[in-house]
Amino acid sequence: MQHSCMNVHLNTVLNILRLAFKHASHTTSAMTTRDRQMTQLKSQLAQLEANLVDMSNLMERTTEQALHIRELGILHASIFMSAHAAFENETFQAGQAEEKMMESEYEE
Repeated sequence: MQHSCMNVHLNTVLNILRLAFKHASHTTSAMTTRDRQMTQLKSQLAQLEANLVDMSNLMERTTEQALHIRELGILHASIFMSAHAAFENETFQAGQAEEKMMESEYEE
């Protein structure tokens, strides 16, 4: 009987130790998971910061390019306006020459 009672106590102690070990491993596992998640979060934040720095540099470059594109548009418009004026002048002179020619033919 004493042997049986001792066996029950031993089983109880073993069960308590198993539960304690299980709980400790879950706690350790939870801490390990949390540590891993925090490490991953730090890594993602570092990547986000690097991406924001890159985006800031690209925005500055885009702003500079937009100003240059504006200047290019102004130059392009100036060329079109001067070409239009030159063709208008040429057309006007050609029209006057044609009118004079027709007048001289009419007079004859």
